[in-house]
Order: sequence, then C-alpha cells, then structure tokens
Amino acid sequence: MPAKAGVGASTIAANTTWAFSQMENTSVLLADFDMASGVTEFMFNTSHDRNLADATAHGRQLDDDAWRSLIKTVGNTDLLLSGAPRVGEGIPRVQVAQLIEFARRNYNVVGADLPDTFDETTLAVLRDANKILLVTTPELPALRLAHLKVLLLRKLDLFDKVSLLVNRVSSRLELSLPEIEKTVGLPVLMSSPCDYADVTKAIRAGRPAPVLATSVHKFARMLLDRQAEAEKPRRFIERFGLVPLRYGYR
Repeated sequence: MPAKAGVGASTIAANTTWAFSQMENTSVLLADFDMASGVTEFMFNTSHDRNLADATAHGRQLDDDAWRSLIKTVGNTDLLLSGAPRVGEGIPRVQVAQLIEFARRNYNVVGADLPDTFDETTLAVLRDANKILLVTTPELPALRLAHLKVLLLRKLDLFDKVSLLVNRVSSRLELSLPEIEKTVGLPVLMSSPCDYADVTKAIRAGRPAPVLATSVHKFARMLLDRQAEAEKPRRFIERFGLVPLRYGYR
C-alpha cells in the first residue's frame, strides 16, 4: 500500500513478484486492486480483456477453468489486472474474501497492489492480508501521509500487520532511516535505492529493474522465511520466551 500516489509501490510490488517467481516451487499471483489507476499491466508490458471485477463477480462459483480465462500469465507469474479506470463503488468485502480464499488455495504467494485510498475494496484486502507493506519515499509529504496511515491502521486494529518500506533511498538522504522510523512510527523493514533511469528502462521493457534486484530478492526471501516461521508449530517453552527490549519494535 502506498503512503501516497507516486511513491513507487507498484514498482516494488512488481519487482518483488518477479523475485518470488524465480524461487523454486513457488507459484505466484499479483492482483491489482487499484481500479482507478492500476499500472500492473504496464509494469509487465501486457494486457488482458478480463479484470478484477470479472473475477470477483464469480463469487463462490469461481473455479479453475474460469480462473484460467481471468488471469494473464507472464513468465512464471499470474496476474489479475485491474482493467481500465472506472467510476463506481468498491467491490464488497464478501466478494474480495471469496477471491482471496480461492487464490490462497492455488498459490504459495498472493500479492495485492493497492491504491492509496481506504475504500471498501482496500479495507477488505487489508483485513484479510497476512502482512501489510506500507511504501513511502524519504520526502516529508510522503512520510507525513505514511504516519497518518499508520495512525488509521492502528484505529482499525491492523497495526500489528504493518511494516514500512522506504523506496528511492539515495546517498543524499536528508533524513536518516532512524529519523524516518521516528517520523512514521514504524521500523523500516526494507529500503530500496533510487535510480530513475534504471527503473524507467526496466518498465519500458516490462522486466525487473537490475538496481532493485538485490534488495527485493533479499526482501522476498525474508517474507517467505518469516511466513514459514509463523506457520511452524511452536514448542511449549517457546511460547514463553522473553525477547530483550532492544530487539523489539519501538
């Protein structure tokens, strides 16, 4: 989820999806839930005549045959595209939940590229998500909006699932990462470098951006390892382990 439009959340989503797709025995879906300004098809240099609204309209009748007609496969990645911008209400939560339930049965990794607005569709995805990745850049307007989103997510009882990603970090960074953490109110889980030329060239070609490769591959592996750790049964004694304060979230 972007702190504000234009911080590069879709770029991070696409490149992390490519990283997941290169892992052995990993099936990946990226669903574009930004029905006003989704750019996933542009990031992957593809198009499709079916979209997210078509998929959710199936409800519980969604099956494997219908699914194959709804998605677009690029390399080792399945995409559920947002379609052309539209005006109207969001998709009801029950339909979003049914779509996510179907996707989880069929993929190891399901990513959702969200808009920066809290509409009905976005809230449904956030509530069903295992992890919410809030993307910002180091600029003060983006950090301010990231902080406000953190406060709102706390009110919605979603704060425990939120992690902060800082995009477009350069050597001329005016705020340090600790200062960014203090401003937003979250620890930084990942940061990625700033190189407009490299990223623009990659987007035009519909391929991963080399400048992001190291950070997103490490990030994707970390997410999978943490999810596996979370799903692993814990021994009785581990349930009562004490963690030093310096390792906890501030």
